[in-house]
Amino acid sequence: MSASVASTVPRSYYPTLLARNVLKTTLKRMANNFAQNERVFWRDRAVIDSISKDIGQRGTWKERCDLSFAKVSPYCTAHILRSRGAASTSLSKWMLYLHGGYFCLFSPEYYYEVASKLAEESGCEGVIIPHYRRPPEHNAPAALDDCVRTYQWMRTKGGAEKVAVAGDSAGGNLGAALML
Repeated sequence: MSASVASTVPRSYYPTLLARNVLKTTLKRMANNFAQNERVFWRDRAVIDSISKDIGQRGTWKERCDLSFAKVSPYCTAHILRSRGAASTSLSKWMLYLHGGYFCLFSPEYYYEVASKLAEESGCEGVIIPHYRRPPEHNAPAALDDCVRTYQWMRTKGGAEKVAVAGDSAGGNLGAALML
């Protein structure tokens, strides 16, 4: 770590920086090995999932949101981050955040911080992140089906006419497909 970074980053953030660097290195190795060895892919994916869940447990999102879960279909659980200042129990002013990860990596936990910050900055009462099915265990369009079912579930829970849909990378692709 360079001296300039070390002086600007709080010491409490060092474990997260280390985890992100390990994650970056593992992702590069995984991309190189993906086509060569399926066993290496599964091992690397387990490492990435473990680190991403650990990163998700850090951060300031816990100060802004309460976390709960809902089964939106037999195959998909939604992670619900309700803003502490949310007035209503309906889901009419919420964000549906679709996480990235090459369609086959990461989990909603990794995105708690960014999704809760997006919801806060946009004035949403909370954010819902579906844990959609991922390849190679599940074929397309399983991930999109889970996103559609999550949106439909939101509509049954209280007027999804004001739901914002956001996502990054693969999640952005799923969000665009959801709007079609």
